[in-house]
Amino acid sequence: MWNRKTRKYIELQCADERYANGMPLWLHKKIQDEAKSEGAAFNTEEERLSMRGKLVQAIRNISPKALAESRKRVAQLLEIPRVKQITGSIVDLTNAEPVAISLGDFISHDRAALTSLDHEILSPRPAPRKGRAKTPLDHRREETDPTQGQLPPPERTRRNIAGRGGYA
Repeated sequence: MWNRKTRKYIELQCADERYANGMPLWLHKKIQDEAKSEGAAFNTEEERLSMRGKLVQAIRNISPKALAESRKRVAQLLEIPRVKQITGSIVDLTNAEPVAISLGDFISHDRAALTSLDHEILSPRPAPRKGRAKTPLDHRREETDPTQGQLPPPERTRRNIAGRGGYA
C-alpha cells in the first residue's frame, strides 16, 4: 500500500493468513462468488477455509479418467531411455493425498549428504568478464600522444541544391 505521508510503499499483513497465504485475488473472488451462490456463510476464517477446501476437492474430482491418463503419460515419459539416462533413479512418481504434519516430522537436511550434482549446482560461478579483450588497435590508440594534432571539425553549412540545377 502507498503511504502518502511518508511517500513509501508499506506491506500490510493479512488478517486471515492461513486462508489467503499465496492465494491470488481472482481465486479468492471465485471462492467468494461460489459461497454466495450456495448461500454459505463466508464470514469467519474457518468458513472461508471450508469453502476453499470444497473448491479444491471439486477441481480434483472433475475427471478421474483424465488424471489416470495424465499418470499414464508421465509413466511413459519416464520409460524413454534418454530421459531415464538423464534422470537415473532420482525420479520416483508417487501419488498420495496430503496430510497435516507437525514440525517434529520434518527431517533436518544433512549437508554431508550432498551429491556431486548438488556440488556442481551450488558451486560458485566465475565472475563475468568485463567487456571484450583488447586488440592491438586498442593498444595503439592508448599509446598515442594526446597532444598530437586533431583533425579540424567538418564544416556544417546548408547546401542549396535547388540553385545548382538540382531539384526545383
